[in-house]
Amino acid sequence: MLNNKVKDTVSTKDYEVAQRLIVQINSFVSQSDMVINKETKVATSDFVLEDDSSSSQENLLHSSGLLSKGRKKNHNGVNKVTVHWNYVHICIDKNTANMIKNGGIGAAGFLMGKVPNPYVGTVAGAVAGILSGLTINRGVWIDVNYFATGLSKFGWQ
Repeated sequence: MLNNKVKDTVSTKDYEVAQRLIVQINSFVSQSDMVINKETKVATSDFVLEDDSSSSQENLLHSSGLLSKGRKKNHNGVNKVTVHWNYVHICIDKNTANMIKNGGIGAAGFLMGKVPNPYVGTVAGAVAGILSGLTINRGVWIDVNYFATGLSKFGWQ
């Protein structure tokens, strides 16, 4: 939920839209296998528990599921989607990006289940548009803001 002080800086319409987006995203996250990081407020399913025997305290944290480490990245990039209240951050590895670009798989198919349903079309259109104009030699990341309904930014992994 948004802080009520936000009402002093945005229009009533924008506040209501933001509230609606937050409810939709929270519902999507609760129905998926994603977890919300309590510090960053980012939802992701990209966590892997690793066993590290360097200390008994770390072992306790690992065995209890309280300590998670992200997957290791390689030069080709990774496939990962993180969901924020107003945008999605999409990481696509080199091979998948080339398959989407060349029509081997559809952007919407790749994103289905990873992006809230009302926004799959918008996000898939942005992803396909970006990839179509690139020579893809490594992984790419793309931010699509569905609050502003469009591409925010993109870059290389």
